[in-house]
Amino acid sequence: MSLRLRSTLGSMAAVFVAIFVFGAAIGWLVRISAPADQEKRVAAQAAALAALAETARPETVSFPEGDFYLLDDELNVISATTRLSDEADIFDVLAPVAGPGKTVISAIEAEGVQYQATAVGWRNDDLGRSGVAIVYERTDRVDEQLAGLRAVVWLAAIFATITAGVAAWFASGRALRPLRSIAEAADEIADTTTDRLPPAPRDDEIGSLTASLNGMLDRLAAARVQLRESVTRQEQFVADASHELRSPMTTIRTNAEFLMSRPDAAPEDITNAAADIVAESERMSILVDDLLTLARADERQALRSEPVNLTGMLARLAHDLTSARRPIQLAVTDKVTVNGDGAALERLIRILIDNALRYGAGTVTLGLQRASNEAILTVQDKGPGFRSGQLDKVFDRFFRANPARSPQGTGLGLAIARSTVEAHQGTIRAENANPGGRIVVSLPIPATVSSTANPPPI
Repeated sequence: MSLRLRSTLGSMAAVFVAIFVFGAAIGWLVRISAPADQEKRVAAQAAALAALAETARPETVSFPEGDFYLLDDELNVISATTRLSDEADIFDVLAPVAGPGKTVISAIEAEGVQYQATAVGWRNDDLGRSGVAIVYERTDRVDEQLAGLRAVVWLAAIFATITAGVAAWFASGRALRPLRSIAEAADEIADTTTDRLPPAPRDDEIGSLTASLNGMLDRLAAARVQLRESVTRQEQFVADASHELRSPMTTIRTNAEFLMSRPDAAPEDITNAAADIVAESERMSILVDDLLTLARADERQALRSEPVNLTGMLARLAHDLTSARRPIQLAVTDKVTVNGDGAALERLIRILIDNALRYGAGTVTLGLQRASNEAILTVQDKGPGFRSGQLDKVFDRFFRANPARSPQGTGLGLAIARSTVEAHQGTIRAENANPGGRIVVSLPIPATVSSTANPPPI
């Protein structure tokens, strides 16, 4: 059953019940008050009839307001409307009035019909006559009034219910028309999130619903784009990882097969094969560790947030990683502390130093200075620098500056560095320093370094 039909039927039922309850209440009030009203009315008419008999000849009295008897003292009928068959018994009940102005009220029955009657004594001093005035009225007139009221209530209920149904049908149709438009538009955009619902022309629930649905569609479209980009990156990542793992696995398998098939090989060949297996195993271990690091970055796992003394960290790493062949020197102008994950930031600096030692030449210079609310970290070498067109690619996964894809390294170091910097709400870029290449990292410095800060997502 449609919402429009349910709304219409509900409106019709509500109107019908309301009118039915109202009619029942009116009928109950009429049934309670009608007998008392009839008694008062008949008594007033009897008093009026007695007053006429006291001022005019009783035989000439005309009383069109109801059925009556005008009797003398002997209970003889002077004037009457319709003569009842049981009038003698009625007179015995009503007529014994002890003088003018006395009133007797009673319910009587004649010819099988119930009546409400009132008898009032009268005395005409001018004529020297007296008697009793009796006015009576059928009690089933109340039932006739109630039957008429019921008929009116039923007709009103039927008419009002039909009218309410028609009005509710058109009103609900008009109210639900925007919803039908929304449903039609939703069907059209079921397979795409590029279309949008037409804006509602009024500021009401329909307009609010339309705005909410359009906002949801915007978020779904953005999520779809992000999901497509993520899937594309993951596919490329898996393909590159498979390619990178294939080479060491092939080397390990080849050397293992050689050792198994040639137990009588020369000791030098056996030693070389075992050395190759160890070297490629170490390379695979490093590669797997790097892949796990990037996988955690893709899942945006939260890093710790604590005060990290970059100045002290650079001094320690420069001392630990320097050598006679490739010295590392410091060019620190400020003492800088940032909020971040100490282990992640140390891995970042190690990656940058290792990259300079591996692919650069000469002395490696570690620079650190404070610029406004940022810490500027630089790692520079004296080598040939970056090739033309590579500055925007060096942070891509599995990218190597050597087109021949040198077996040294995994090609993931700078990609991990970028993920770490972005997780700390910073920026990283590569540039040529003439001579040499330089990596520049900018990390935000909070106004107050606190270990209780919210951890940044990775």
